[in-house]
Amino acid sequence: MKNLSDYEVLELFDTYIYSTSEYFMQFLAVYFAYLFAVWLAGAKLRENMVAAMLFLYTAFTVLPASGSFVSFGVASELAGEILNRGESLAPVANSSVVLYSGTSGAFIHYLAVGLQVIAYLAGLLFLREVRKGNLVLGTSKPEQPDKERVESRV
Repeated sequence: MKNLSDYEVLELFDTYIYSTSEYFMQFLAVYFAYLFAVWLAGAKLRENMVAAMLFLYTAFTVLPASGSFVSFGVASELAGEILNRGESLAPVANSSVVLYSGTSGAFIHYLAVGLQVIAYLAGLLFLREVRKGNLVLGTSKPEQPDKERVESRV
């Protein structure tokens, strides 16, 4: 990175921040689409369709999750480089450079991965509960009239 100019380092940092955000948004889009599909059709699917859905869910959540992990790591290294260059980049460096660098950057880096793993596992548990019939659409049942009230009316 020593061969890069100040402008190139800042541009590369901005690109990796955008990439990290984009990967995380893709993860969230797939995650909520999966939850919605499970909520609507999870209890009605046969086992082979559930297996196919889980395969797709895994594939399409692991790719953006790993992409966000890698791009955040590169952005963190670039933030450290920007801080190391000191005064030449201090006027243009913003709060995201401080956030991505040092201890806070490492903490957020692994926290994001942990949250994505927890969300993935919660999605699997959600499917299991829907398949068991614990979570279905239209769970409120119409109230059955009491025999006593019906007999008193007659």
